[in-house]
Amino acid sequence: MKTAGPNPSAHSGFTEWLLQRATALYLAGFLLYVLVRLAIDPPADYSAWRAWFAYGPVRIAWALAFASLLIHAWTGSQELAPMLELLFHMQSRGWVQGLSESRPYGDGPAEAAGLGDKGKAIFDSLFEPHQQFHEASKLALTQQQAGDAAAAREAMTAMHKLSALLVNRLLELDGLAQ
Repeated sequence: MKTAGPNPSAHSGFTEWLLQRATALYLAGFLLYVLVRLAIDPPADYSAWRAWFAYGPVRIAWALAFASLLIHAWTGSQELAPMLELLFHMQSRGWVQGLSESRPYGDGPAEAAGLGDKGKAIFDSLFEPHQQFHEASKLALTQQQAGDAAAAREAMTAMHKLSALLVNRLLELDGLAQ
């Protein structure tokens, strides 16, 4: 797999994205299979259940479902961990709302100003990367729709880096408040 950009990152996010989609598809298909199988020919007793589970392809399908569930959960938790850390440790949602498009500034500026010059400087430093994140997001969608997978991956890598930068700055701002 070709990595994006001049400084290739081993953690571009594409592999995680692909794992999430592949495991979700397998789990959905497996669940559909089990539901249809149970609706058409439900096992009548314990020995029928044992016979069904003893069948080789069914055993393999269940093992793959279990492995897919573990992979899906692990990948999801790794992708969500920075955002969950941010949301659970933030003293006030005003800083995030201050950057949202629905509330252009919210209570964020007032709360950051209450933390002194350093708090205001950190809050003010969020706007440019936030705007760059939205631009990279639009570019990734445009490139994906145009069929340029390499450029779309590069834009998604930029989004991932900007997201990490924003989360770290918000956590730093939250640290000042404590």
